[in-house]
Amino acid sequence: MKEPLRRAQARASEPLNHSAALAKTSGMRRVFDREKGFADWVVVVLLGGVFAGLSAWSWRKWPDTLVDYGTALYLPWQLASGKVLCRDMTNLAGGPLSQYFHLLIFRLFGVSFTALLVANLVLVALLIWMLYRLFLRASDQWTATMICLVTLCVFAFSQYVVSGNYNYICPYADEAFHGLLLSVVALGCLSRWLADGRGSHVFAAGLCFSGVFLTKPDLFVALAAALIVAGLIDWIRPLNRSASRPAACGLFVLGAVLPLAAFVAYFTSVWNFSGGLKAIAGSWVALMTTPVALNPFYQFFLGLDQPGANLWLMIRRFGAFLLALGGVALFARALARRKVAASVGFGLVVLMTGFCACSQVRWVECGSALGPIALAGVAFVGWKWWINRGSAEGEALIFPLLWAVFAFALLAKMGLKPRIWHYGFYLGMPAGLLAVFLLLNLLPRAMKQFQVNSVAFRVTATVLLLTGMMQLLRASNEFYRAKDAVVGEGADRMMAYSGGTYEPGPALQRAIGLIRSNTPPSSTLAVLPEGLMINYLTRRPNPTPYEGVNPTEMLAYGETNVLEAYARHSPDYILLVHRDTSEWKAGYFGAEPGYGHEMMQWIRANYSPVWLLGHEPFQTNLFGIKLLGRNDNYK
Repeated sequence: MKEPLRRAQARASEPLNHSAALAKTSGMRRVFDREKGFADWVVVVLLGGVFAGLSAWSWRKWPDTLVDYGTALYLPWQLASGKVLCRDMTNLAGGPLSQYFHLLIFRLFGVSFTALLVANLVLVALLIWMLYRLFLRASDQWTATMICLVTLCVFAFSQYVVSGNYNYICPYADEAFHGLLLSVVALGCLSRWLADGRGSHVFAAGLCFSGVFLTKPDLFVALAAALIVAGLIDWIRPLNRSASRPAACGLFVLGAVLPLAAFVAYFTSVWNFSGGLKAIAGSWVALMTTPVALNPFYQFFLGLDQPGANLWLMIRRFGAFLLALGGVALFARALARRKVAASVGFGLVVLMTGFCACSQVRWVECGSALGPIALAGVAFVGWKWWINRGSAEGEALIFPLLWAVFAFALLAKMGLKPRIWHYGFYLGMPAGLLAVFLLLNLLPRAMKQFQVNSVAFRVTATVLLLTGMMQLLRASNEFYRAKDAVVGEGADRMMAYSGGTYEPGPALQRAIGLIRSNTPPSSTLAVLPEGLMINYLTRRPNPTPYEGVNPTEMLAYGETNVLEAYARHSPDYILLVHRDTSEWKAGYFGAEPGYGHEMMQWIRANYSPVWLLGHEPFQTNLFGIKLLGRNDNYK
């Protein structure tokens, strides 16, 4: 008896092989999924069916045909003609990675809108697969599947405001979606490296980290926060590794340097070294050297215009979330204790909550609670990891902890106004998925000690989540069903609104036809204050580096610099397209100094009207398009 006891004590005193323990735990989870969950092919069919249904429902209705998205088509089209980003064309949205990826797509499959939307649909499918695998490893099949459904129904195919572009298929800046995708890969690689210490994982994390730097600053800062936490985890809880820490750091740095070096080498060969450094910095330059961040547009979307009101709204929405959570927990506890009266009472409360969720709650504003939820998620997941560090359960919590830190840091760009609409389609997505993970996995497990029926809790929470998802799809459908006008043709065909004061598709389509038929194919065109989609669809390039001059761009570049470029490389034609700029707290283009006033004077002196569609632009809130030709064209 003493010998077996001594052997058992010796085994207990040996250092825990975390990789083996985690592998064993993962294996047990896979067995559990096969026995009590659905087969993998069922999940694939479910998610694939939802993906296909959402694609068909919103087909070609994703972009805004006037604002922002034209950049994603125009820039790679011009890159294919030999121009160089930052040298010949500006791009305030982010770094060069997305635009040169689009160039690769155009090289392989031809220049078309269809090529880009299919590429992003493939990337969305890849994102869903990665999210499923990562959260399955950290939780269970039920939670991972719901996380993927929320990603698809709430974020990937959504439209909650009049303007399109806030989805993953045709985003306002592809840098946002591509950076988010790379961030997910980086977090997955970091969590796997912390689990098994493999050099390939930390090297891949470095590659993705550098890739995110080449997309959007906000994503890079949030990923850097998660990277710091990963380093702290590694320092607090060292593992048995096949490679030393210095070697791992070296592999990470190597992975991070390679993409940057490749881009700098390219830009140096076609431009110069300092230009290459500026090009890879992307929008960091504007953020650090201009007052763009102080623009009223960003102050409003940070919630700093009314900080007290926005903070109070956040607290109220979080309080409503906690009340609903408490009601579900009490209902599940009553069921577990088999108290009929209490079960019926709390069940009625849950039913009333569900009724309010269907009829009263404005789900588009549900993101207001994401800030406190993400903060609580960081604290709760961090605490659970801390008390379980060194065990297999703690290993499974590494990815959720990194995800929670990333989610909370990413919300910083929305400040006191967290949301799922507008920029929230990517900034709020990680926090939204963190909330689902907490609701369906971590909280039910933690509440078992309080006699809460975890299955009843999860079922009820799932029903409420599905209710919210249906309401959000209904909100998106209000916009999608109004898009019944065709803009473009063939592989460049997209759908737009057919009327109203905003972006009437028929007027755009007619303007495109008139430009094609009444201007030489080799002519140049500037669309002001913005409308690169028209440049792309008519295949008329802008000869200046400043393709758009909305208030943010004008603030970043300076009206004097823009005007000098237009005077030096005067377009053959200028198209004035009405644009409401009230969100920037600015007047119409040309109405006031600092926003096109000098440019409009120069245009009136050097250009003459050719035709007018609709109303005179920049005079009233009514839509209009006006083409002007350079005076020397008629001499």
